[in-house]
Amino acid sequence: MGVSFTDEQIKVIETRNRNLLVSAAAGSGKTAVLVERIIQMVTDKDNAIDIDQLLVVTFTNAAAAEMRERISDAIEKKIEENPTQKRLHKQLALLSNANIMTIHAFCLKVIKNHFNEIQLDPSFRIGDENELMLLKNDVLKDIIEEKYEESTEDFLNFVESFSSSKSDVIIEELILTLHRFSTSNPRPQVWLEHHIENLNIKDEEDLLNADYYKSLLLNTKTSIDEIVQLLTEAKSITLLEEGPLHYKDTTEAYIDQVLKIRELLSQGYVHIKQGLDSFESLRLPGKKKGFDPVLKDRAKSLIDLAKDKLKEIKEINYKHELSDVINDIQGTYKMMKVLVDLTKLFATHYQKAKEEKNIIDFNDIEHYALDILVAYDEQDELQATAVADIYSDLFTEILIDEYQDSNLVQETILTSVSKERTNSPNMFMVGDVKQSIYKFRLAKPELFMDKYSTYSKEDSCYQRINLHKNFRSRSQVINTINFFFKQIMSKEVGDVTYDEEAVLNVGANYEELIETNYATEMIIVHQEDAEDDLESEFTQKQLEAKTIANSVYNLINCEEKMKVLDKQTGEYREIQYRDIVILLRTTSGWTDIILDALSERSIPAYTSTTTGYFETLEIKTMMNLLKLIDNPRQDIPLVAVLRSPIVGLKGEELVKIRTAFDAEMYDAMLYYVEGCLEEDLLGIKLNKFMDKLNYFRRISRYMPMDELINEIFEKTDYHHYTALMLNGVQRKANLDMFVDKAVAYEKSSYRGVFNFIRYVENIHKFDIDTGEATVFSERDDLVKIMSIHKSKGLEFPVVIVAALGKQFNKQDLRQSIVCHQDLGIGTDYVNYEDRYKVETLPKRMIKVQMMKELLSEELRILYVALTRAKEKLILVGAVNNLENKGIKWCESLYNNGEAINLNYINNCSCYLDWLMGAFIRHPRGKEIRELVGCELNGPIAFLDDPLLLEFQLISASNLLEYSNEKLTTKEDVLIDILNQWKQEAAIVDDKISKRLDYKYAFNSLIHSKVQMSVSDVKRMHEITVEDGFEKTAIKPKFIGEEEGLTAAEKGTAYHKVMCYIDLSLEPSLENIKHCLSNLQERDILTQLEVRSINERAIMNFLKSSLCKRMLKALDTLRRETPFVVGVLASEMYADLEKSATDVIMVQGVIDAFYEEDGDIVLIDYKTDFVQVGQEQILADRYKEQMNYYKRALEQIMGKKVKEVIIYALNASVQVQVY
Repeated sequence: MGVSFTDEQIKVIETRNRNLLVSAAAGSGKTAVLVERIIQMVTDKDNAIDIDQLLVVTFTNAAAAEMRERISDAIEKKIEENPTQKRLHKQLALLSNANIMTIHAFCLKVIKNHFNEIQLDPSFRIGDENELMLLKNDVLKDIIEEKYEESTEDFLNFVESFSSSKSDVIIEELILTLHRFSTSNPRPQVWLEHHIENLNIKDEEDLLNADYYKSLLLNTKTSIDEIVQLLTEAKSITLLEEGPLHYKDTTEAYIDQVLKIRELLSQGYVHIKQGLDSFESLRLPGKKKGFDPVLKDRAKSLIDLAKDKLKEIKEINYKHELSDVINDIQGTYKMMKVLVDLTKLFATHYQKAKEEKNIIDFNDIEHYALDILVAYDEQDELQATAVADIYSDLFTEILIDEYQDSNLVQETILTSVSKERTNSPNMFMVGDVKQSIYKFRLAKPELFMDKYSTYSKEDSCYQRINLHKNFRSRSQVINTINFFFKQIMSKEVGDVTYDEEAVLNVGANYEELIETNYATEMIIVHQEDAEDDLESEFTQKQLEAKTIANSVYNLINCEEKMKVLDKQTGEYREIQYRDIVILLRTTSGWTDIILDALSERSIPAYTSTTTGYFETLEIKTMMNLLKLIDNPRQDIPLVAVLRSPIVGLKGEELVKIRTAFDAEMYDAMLYYVEGCLEEDLLGIKLNKFMDKLNYFRRISRYMPMDELINEIFEKTDYHHYTALMLNGVQRKANLDMFVDKAVAYEKSSYRGVFNFIRYVENIHKFDIDTGEATVFSERDDLVKIMSIHKSKGLEFPVVIVAALGKQFNKQDLRQSIVCHQDLGIGTDYVNYEDRYKVETLPKRMIKVQMMKELLSEELRILYVALTRAKEKLILVGAVNNLENKGIKWCESLYNNGEAINLNYINNCSCYLDWLMGAFIRHPRGKEIRELVGCELNGPIAFLDDPLLLEFQLISASNLLEYSNEKLTTKEDVLIDILNQWKQEAAIVDDKISKRLDYKYAFNSLIHSKVQMSVSDVKRMHEITVEDGFEKTAIKPKFIGEEEGLTAAEKGTAYHKVMCYIDLSLEPSLENIKHCLSNLQERDILTQLEVRSINERAIMNFLKSSLCKRMLKALDTLRRETPFVVGVLASEMYADLEKSATDVIMVQGVIDAFYEEDGDIVLIDYKTDFVQVGQEQILADRYKEQMNYYKRALEQIMGKKVKEVIIYALNASVQVQVY
């Protein structure tokens, strides 16, 4: 049964010849739609294109591979339905070279094909990330050293202002950051020049034209709108029954004053400052009766908050006089000019260093392709090159997956190879801005949103189609997501308004199983008293981890187990560990704690971490040994290796060495070896170690790193030792990965032990650490723990979103210098002489913008986390002071509409604040509302919302009591472990027995062929009778061989003649000889083959009635036709069961066949000698072979074979087989 598409999906699939933006919500089947669109484009009856005329751009290599596989499967399915359609076979052949790839793969293809356009050495290679970081580090040190030698005043002032006293690491990081931002733009140098000149402010006109001042106006307007919203909410409370009506007039007066300030925004900085300075704070009138005190307090708090925000605008953005603002900005210009010049110098030197090593990095891939595809004319306008025209002509359409994660460079590249400049837009862009979570990689979701807001929903050259049905999740999950995000996601925070066009609609058809509870669970863990001894033993993370472990335990071990839909079988089954995933914003600091909590409940779990590999014991030991090989006079690595299993010294033995001689550890060891007795065990150990160390040092001078490490494993047996340690499988896999990293290092431009150590140390320094080796597969029955980013594109039956109370990471906002793609560079004005600094307007505006983008990104990350769930969603968070948090959450009440006010959203510091601010407005939020006294006051929204959510407040003491009940005593746990081991041992024993006793069901097929010729089949069914045929004796080679052809070769010669001879030829010996001579001249027959032909036999055939029948059917006659037909193995092998489904491919060549009266006559030529009267024996001998010919013809032609005739050429007789 084919896939059933919705009307919107069909519209996406069939809409052509335009720029089409598809806003595809989570789980909307965008990949299936994209594949179907491609299939229809290559199979269109009226306007079909070849698949290599499409450029399909994916976000990852894995996505490209999956896309290619899906397209291949779809084409193969079409071929099954219509096997004779040649076009489909052609597309399948073209698929391997189709342009389905990442943007970097496409750019690399452009570079390799047109390297001459940019004078690039074609033998370049892509540098390893770690190698490039080493190279960057070397270049940075060189240019900073060069600047110190020059010691210009501006440089020294810059260092004094921004560098730490101990090192230049901060300066290096600033240069790398600015370089990264600049290279995310099509013209890095232009970007740097533009934004440094933005700081060169001389007067008010310069300021008003600066990007950051425009941002200031926009932010001021937004803040004033929020203030008006707060005051409007306060006014609405005054109008409630029992509301503080006496506040109404004052509130309206405040609103009027704020609106007047908003009108000044177009009149410049000075007028705005004057308006803020003249704002009059009014006193709220007093009244003792006739209102609810809670509503009064709420209204007053909103008014006070509005006044505070207005004061904040004034104090932060408009406190200083215009001249002071300009002077502060101008004061940073020189400092930032130094940084920009350093960045330019770094870019130049880094580029030169890469060219010397003939390597390129990922930024180069994009920028080199850009240089090949576009150029700037005399007016500095972007123009496509001739190479871009070639690709533009080649690609009928450009399809971009995950478009929301594109950046400006990628956008320019893909636009350059499109047909848009010829007024024939042909870009298909699919994505979901709500899932844009790669801002830290400098992705620009604004590209998506610009098109989203400008493209028409009606038919046009620039059209937008929304896919809002979710085919992944149950209604319970979708209702949860919609409930939360209708309130917390907006254009201002999240970059999209979560309205009817953005909400998820149920598209999946799940059965509602009464015995299974699919309702969303929200669990909040809180600590009642920090001084409680029971609670103080556990951190907040540990308490939350125990809660998660309890949830998993209950899912798996409850009486009525949850049922989930199996993706493979399509049937419902009981939930397993592998159906559950725990998602975290970041795994750092959480995974070990959660793994421990799960382990306490005997829950198997796995996490693929991205850090910690180089911190494992086995890797640290190897690194210490390599440090000794490089330089043995290092005490800490030496002691570490001596204590490790490689040497195996005890603590007291180390003390004995160190105290025996007043020298460094290495010298003390040498002295001890020289002065010890032969029978001294410690001396023997040290002597053996020194021999090995000297050997390793000697071979390290010429041996590649991977071979050196393997040699260390061989001589020390450390590789085998670690396999016997606790968690040995993982440790051994880590050491294997260590060898792989050494192999990667050897492919770089660096060599030697010293540089390998630097290679690893820079991985630590620049946070390129990797996770431990993977020893589990996706199918293992384990609970998975992963980051939300890693889960993108995946789906799981049960999703536990944990650590919701973790604070947002605002570290980037606290840097001394901040950068932004649009607003440029901002820093404090530093007066290093008087030792003070002032935050400048550019830095302030960049921080405000960064904060907005951070909140939007975090909100989208939360959306991605929740949309991974297929059947059940569990939300877990922990708080320290529940009452204080509850008061904050209740600030979201009293809104005029569905959406929570921006002031609340912007002031949230974690996911839990957003979720609880929304949840508290639902009737089920009663428990929290009662806790802080908000239950009986104000409107409670969403009374009719379909949300099914089970809310739990779990105190730390209750949680620990529950855990203690489950775990009981330590002895009970050990008994449980022993019983589990016994069960596992029994299972292993059973598996071993089954393997030893295993009997292959198709043993007779072991020696069978997958493919056979018809002659092989005939020999299998050879009848054993004295049939009167002439038997040919086989002579041993030493007797000598007769000259001439073998019987098989003669048969081949006859078949060539029967294939090429003109059937209408006058049957005479002279004509036959002339025909054979002609075939020899055409190199169809050899001289030896011509001599072997009996001309009279050919002449007799031409005289035969069979030849005359063939002449009559000359239009349908086909000769020497090859075929392949599938035959069940059970038909060929009698000892096989009839139910066996193995197929053997039987191939052969049909000598001739033709159509007669609508049916087929099959002819086969034989050169066997047969006596007169024994023709039937010939038919019996070849009956099985003829049966396969007949079967193949009927299957291929779809017509009945009415006759099967064998023509015996040597006897000149025809034998009727059927």
